[in-house]
Amino acid sequence: MNTSIKEKGHELSEPDVMIVEARNKKPSLKVVSEDGSVKTLHSIYDPEGEEKKIVNAFEFDGKGILVVLGLGLGYHLRELELRFPDVQIIVVEAKPEIYELTEEYVEAFDCNIKFMIGLSPDEVIKRITTHIIRGGMLPLSVFTLSSAVSAFPGYYRPILDVLENTIADKVAESIKKTITLLEITVDGLVTENISSLMSANIGQLCFDLSLYAKAKYFFERSIAVNNNNNINPMNELHDSVELDDMKVYWDACARHNAKRHIATDDWESEDVFHKCGERDLGNLLSNLDKEYLKTGNKRALEIGCGIGRMLKPFAIQYPDLKIFGVDVSEEMVRKGRQRLKEIENVELMRTSGKDLRLFEDNSFNFVYSYVVLQHIPRKFVHNYFNEVSRILDEKGFFVFQMPVRTEEEKPPEPPDSDFRTVRFYSLEEVKMLCRSNGLNLSKTSRCSEGSLWFTVSKIN
Repeated sequence: MNTSIKEKGHELSEPDVMIVEARNKKPSLKVVSEDGSVKTLHSIYDPEGEEKKIVNAFEFDGKGILVVLGLGLGYHLRELELRFPDVQIIVVEAKPEIYELTEEYVEAFDCNIKFMIGLSPDEVIKRITTHIIRGGMLPLSVFTLSSAVSAFPGYYRPILDVLENTIADKVAESIKKTITLLEITVDGLVTENISSLMSANIGQLCFDLSLYAKAKYFFERSIAVNNNNNINPMNELHDSVELDDMKVYWDACARHNAKRHIATDDWESEDVFHKCGERDLGNLLSNLDKEYLKTGNKRALEIGCGIGRMLKPFAIQYPDLKIFGVDVSEEMVRKGRQRLKEIENVELMRTSGKDLRLFEDNSFNFVYSYVVLQHIPRKFVHNYFNEVSRILDEKGFFVFQMPVRTEEEKPPEPPDSDFRTVRFYSLEEVKMLCRSNGLNLSKTSRCSEGSLWFTVSKIN
C-alpha cells in the first residue's frame, strides 16, 4: 500500500469521492452515497487494521471463485490476496472514479484478479456467469465491503441477491435444459440442413464454447438454418465467443497496467511512454508525403489505439486534423479518454474487434495501425482490410505494420483464442489481403527486424 497522501482531502474530477487522511496517516475514503449522505468506506483511525480483522473473520475454504463487492482503496483485497493466493478473485466496483483512486494510491494488484468496474448489475451477473461456466461450474463465494454496499445499495443489492441465490446451480440447470432442447430440435433438423455429427456432439459443443447465452443464440440460429441455407450459425457462434474473449483479455491488461501491456520496454513513466509514441509515429508517418496531412480538411483513424500512445503526439503535431481511435477494449478506451481529455481533436471509440461499422463509406483520408493486426485472428484481419477499403476515400492511404516471413518459413500459428502471440505473414499473403479487398500495395519499408511497413491505397 502506498501511504504517501499527496493532499489531505484530495478530490477527483468527480466531487462525490475523496481521499482523507486517517488518524494513523493512512489514506481512507469518503463518498457521497445514493441517499446524498457522506459515508466513510474505511476506518478513519486504522483502515488497514480494520480490514485485516474483517478478512480474518471471513469464512472461506479457498476453493472456487471469490466475488468481492466493493473495492474501496483495496485494503481488504490485499488481505484476501495474501490469505488466498491461489483463488480466482473477481472484484465488482460501482464507481469508476474509486477504481482510479486505487491506481494512484495502491500498488498494482495481482494480474489474475479480474475487475468489473462501473458495469450494470445485469452485465456483472452475465460476466460472473461466464466465469463460472468457463471454470467448470466452480463453487462461488462472496465477500462484501459492507460500507460500500451500504453506500450504494441500489447497485450492489441486486447483484448480491442473485449471487446468494446459488447462481451456479441455476446456471447448471439452465444449461442442462438448453442442451436437452438443442438435442431435440437439432435432431429434427438433421435431415434438412445440419450434420448428424453436430447433433451428436451438441452437448459437448456447448460446454467447450463456455456458454449458456451463446447456446441460446446457437439454438435460435440453428432453427433459421432450416429456412436459409446461407446462414452458418457455427461460424458466427465461434466468432462471437472469440471476440468476447479478446475484449476480456485486453480489458484485463488495461486494468493491470495498460502502458506496460502496450509498450513492453517503454512504460515506466508518462514521459517515456509519450516519447516512444512520438518515435513510432514519426516512423509511421515517414511513409507518407510530408505535406499530405497538412493539406485539406483531413480525417484519420487508428485501428487498435489502446490508451492513445500514438494518438496523443499525432493530435499535438496536427491540431487541424480530426483523429479517431478505435479499440476492442472498453477499459483501454476509458483510460485513453481520461488521458487525452485536454486534446480537442481526438475521439476514442470502442469497436467490435472485427469491423468498422461505426464509420460511413469514404469517410477517412488516412487509416493506420501499428503492432495490432499481428495479434488478431486472421479472419478478423481480413474483415478489417475489407472495412478499410470501404471507409477510405479514393485518394486516401492505409499504412500498417506487419511481421513478415519468407515463403519457406512457417512459424507455428497460434490458436484464434491467443491474443498475445505474434502471427506472421508472407509478402504474398499481404498482397493477397490487399488485392482481394480492393486495395493496392504501393510501398513497403523496413519497420523493425522481421517487420515491415506497408502503404496501401484504394484501387480506383
